[in-house]
Amino acid sequence: MFSLNILKNRAGYILVETLISVVILAFGLTWVLNAFSAKINALRTSKNYTHASLLLEKKICELETSGGINLNEWPEGRRNGKFPEDERFDWEINISHMYNEQNEQLDIVEVTLTVRWKEISVSRELDVVTYMPKIPSTI
Repeated sequence: MFSLNILKNRAGYILVETLISVVILAFGLTWVLNAFSAKINALRTSKNYTHASLLLEKKICELETSGGINLNEWPEGRRNGKFPEDERFDWEINISHMYNEQNEQLDIVEVTLTVRWKEISVSRELDVVTYMPKIPSTI
């Protein structure tokens, strides 16, 4: 009988303790789920940067296989397109002539290659600048 009276007197305290425990548990779970979400976003970003760097390398190798830039195939200026193997990624190439101090055109071109993609609602890009020899155009 004595123990039942103690429980009757503590009934209000048990309810308050339970509510406080539930609130602490809710905040803790929210924090843990946010941490998992941030980690998943970081993994997605890392995966996309890795994939973009591989696509970038593939496009540069495509240009380098001929030993330089053939201006008949790749004229000076900007060109862009999509990668057929992954439509989420776009590429842009900007080819420009190089000049020396006397403003004479060199046999080297500056090639800027950019890969762009969208992640959720954020636009991201990865680019590289390289210099390649011009291949004389045969007409």
